[in-house]
Amino acid sequence: MLGTLDGTTLSLEAWRRTLLACGCDDEPTVRMAVEAFHRFEREAQRLFDDVSDLFDSLKATDLLVALVTNGASDTQRGKLAVLGIGGWFDSIVISGELGIVKPDPRIFETTLEELGIRRQSLWHVGDSLSADVAGSNAAGIVSVWLNRRRRVRQDDDPSPDYEIRSLAELASLLTG
Repeated sequence: MLGTLDGTTLSLEAWRRTLLACGCDDEPTVRMAVEAFHRFEREAQRLFDDVSDLFDSLKATDLLVALVTNGASDTQRGKLAVLGIGGWFDSIVISGELGIVKPDPRIFETTLEELGIRRQSLWHVGDSLSADVAGSNAAGIVSVWLNRRRRVRQDDDPSPDYEIRSLAELASLLTG
């Protein structure tokens, strides 16, 4: 996630170690497993049902939209390409390209700079309390916890400014 390894190299090493633990040290088998894994992963990638509706509604606004994500650049950009959504964002900030990982607030500083907006105008929506909400809170921006799984927040978890169960609820917050 810090950019020291690309996702392809990381995946190759993970499969190499996994197969070695099972007694297989055959490099062609490792490469075949990696290729099959990536093919199945690409075929399985889908947007949640509420994503397209949210972005359709955002088109009618002057809101800027950024993607702030942890991960290797090639992995994250590959997902955007497979899903065909890269053009939906005014800014794409990937930890592997910056060497900064959420919850480090500096990743949000980069987003503010790229969008050219004030801190009070930035909201961050994410499903991880420890990365997304903690990072948003540390950066002094509005934190929105997307809690699709209806997880119960523990006492030591960071507190979001808003908790939503779907992006349809976010649309209501943004227009309200």
